[in-house]
Amino acid sequence: MKRKSLALIMLSLLLAVGAPAQGYVYFSANFKSIWNDFTTPGAGVVSGNETTETFLWTTNLSATVPWTATATNATSSSATWSQVINALASGWSLATNQTTGAEVDSPTSVVGSFKGGIKYASASSFPVRSVPVTSWIDIVLVVWNSSGGSTLAQAEGAADLGVSSVFQYFTGANSSSPVQTFTSAGMSPLGVAPVVVSVGAPEPAVLALLGTGAGALLALRRRSSGK
Repeated sequence: MKRKSLALIMLSLLLAVGAPAQGYVYFSANFKSIWNDFTTPGAGVVSGNETTETFLWTTNLSATVPWTATATNATSSSATWSQVINALASGWSLATNQTTGAEVDSPTSVVGSFKGGIKYASASSFPVRSVPVTSWIDIVLVVWNSSGGSTLAQAEGAADLGVSSVFQYFTGANSSSPVQTFTSAGMSPLGVAPVVVSVGAPEPAVLALLGTGAGALLALRRRSSGK
């Protein structure tokens, strides 16, 4: 699963390299945008650099995600890492900085007057690979406990996760274009909370094998009792 997930992330990063024009985004959010709900579950505090965030985007303005936003006072995350990876496999793309070629990741701000905020690329807009120019896109934020790693590929499976609702964003044509922050575009504050690990239902193929095995065992017992 981990190897497959890493492959999906790398494919998302490499997609459409060399496209002629890339839309500009201002990856910034107000203070108290990110909350830490994992140090003391149920007692959320404004996060600092103990959390890291990235974002996924799509040009499909009807796109959905299989989760609801994690509340700032949540005791558990409403999303799982499998859901995040599945989103990447179903039309969402991981943000990549066209200038550096690197995944867009930002530690949450620790500055007192801006704690819990986001300031990527020195609080300036930058081109995102494959994002269309002067167009509407859908965005979701993904945040995790920084101890899990500094990138999404490293952090997959980290114990603490937070996600935002989908919001729409209008991209710029260049670094001089007026573009919104994520807050002004409609992103609401969210929490990073422990991921609930549940035991899923067996796959249909597994159930079929179990059924076959049970049938064979029953037939063997009948044969033995008939001797």
